Amino acid sequence: MKSNLQTALGLKCGIVQAPMAGGPTTPELVAAVTAAGALGSFGLAYSGVDLIHAQCREFRELCASQRLKPDCGWNANFFVFPQVPEPAHAEVANAVKSLQPLLVRVDIDAGTLTHDTRLPVLRDQVAASLEYQPSLVSFHLGIPDSRIVDNIRDAGVRIAMSATSVNEAIAVQAAGADFIVAQGYEAGGHRGLFDPADADDMLGTLDLVTAIAKRCTIPVIAAGGIMNGSDINAAVNCGADAVQMGSAFLTVDECGSSAVYRSVLESMGDRDTQITTGFSGRPARGIRNLFIDSVDNMALPFPWQNSLTGALRKAAGAKNDFELMSLWAGTDYKKARNCTAAELIEILQHEMRQE
Repeated sequence: MKSNLQTALGLKCGIVQAPMAGGPTTPELVAAVTAAGALGSFGLAYSGVDLIHAQCREFRELCASQRLKPDCGWNANFFVFPQVPEPAHAEVANAVKSLQPLLVRVDIDAGTLTHDTRLPVLRDQVAASLEYQPSLVSFHLGIPDSRIVDNIRDAGVRIAMSATSVNEAIAVQAAGADFIVAQGYEAGGHRGLFDPADADDMLGTLDLVTAIAKRCTIPVIAAGGIMNGSDINAAVNCGADAVQMGSAFLTVDECGSSAVYRSVLESMGDRDTQITTGFSGRPARGIRNLFIDSVDNMALPFPWQNSLTGALRKAAGAKNDFELMSLWAGTDYKKARNCTAAELIEILQHEMRQE
């Protein structure tokens, strides 16, 4: 039986490659996943309009080279950035002070840090992506303005929004989404909390999917801690229509994760993951390292902290110093496999059938 997602988007399987912003979701990865019959996703949260055009054009060229149909399905994902007042000078000074010992480690000066953040305009981002006819537009960290939802709907494109609780899922359904991405506590990267100041239900993926499926009528996509066919079957048995997988794709050949990032994923299996606000100012799960141990709970609000730590993270990456990098990963990242995206999707489907 095909899932609602497969039927609606013309997919061969109900697997969504998670939209990981910041480099992992390259045009090559999205095209490879699409060619394999799953849903490839661009993480466009921080991308300006010019970059969106460039990546979408490259994706289309790759699809053409593989003789995929012109309207092959893909997902454009965006953050709903909050409107947060600029932090006071004293707050910034304290945040910079907390980073000082780490700056010495990578030999950069505090003067290179800036908390200035010029975020892309969501309306413009979405409009640029719609020019390339995605089959799905998805949102993380909240619900977009109703006019944006209407524009997407008018373009004949379906919509998904993330939820980390039943209440958020109910709000997503009321906002007109076609799918709810139920993000469990195991998921890597940023928690999809609408308001990080609110209490976090901290539900695991299977419990969250079960709860949402009982209260909402639109299909649920399970996300968080899903690494193999057994995990997919468990999510479907709890009421998921499809699954979204991020960490499982971090080590495939086409992923844009850096060499040092891959090395940690493949060789640092003794390290657990942890939720931290230190890198960006919002709760996000990554592999525990010196930065998380040093800076957690000493952050400016998102996205100011994300901007402030940018130069430090870039310098750490240049020096291959994983102790100061944001190594986003889910709780079961150790199960990631080295293969192509197509091979991974084939393996996952085989595992599902073998149960």
